[in-house]
Amino acid sequence: LMKRFLKKLLSLSIVMILLILLLIIFIKADHKNRIAKQTKYLPEFSFINLLHENNFSRDSLLRGKSCLILYFNSECEHCQKEATQIHGDLYFFSDYQILMVSSESKESILAFKKKYQLDGPFIKFLQDQKFIFEDVFGATTVPASFIYNKDKLLIKRFYGEVKTSALLHYLAY
Repeated sequence: LMKRFLKKLLSLSIVMILLILLLIIFIKADHKNRIAKQTKYLPEFSFINLLHENNFSRDSLLRGKSCLILYFNSECEHCQKEATQIHGDLYFFSDYQILMVSSESKESILAFKKKYQLDGPFIKFLQDQKFIFEDVFGATTVPASFIYNKDKLLIKRFYGEVKTSALLHYLAY
């Protein structure tokens, strides 16, 4: 009698575990689909423009120019390598808009800007004070790159370090 009870309990436990795993898979797939739809066209966002101490939103972008949104952390080794590459090819990025977004402190973000000499009127350093980047763009890792064409349609997204040649290739769309 006890063996039968334990077998039924084990069977029920396995079924429950499988149902929970299926639910988790469904929730993750649903989230991924929602983010894909949400980012197909450049979504609404609002970050702090550190150089002008004001809000920077989708409406702040220049019309008719492709845009690279790069989510980074100053202590991330891959972010540092990518910043070094971008600095080396900075001239080629001047026809586009670059938004460098981080949720770090103003001091950390500006120190990163200075260290990697990422200067130019086409580069904006933005602070995600409200930690909304993940909800808006779905990025949970750094670096994460999102390339939007001049019509604000998503052309390509990258998670992880990317060579500047790939970024420039998709910016040219």
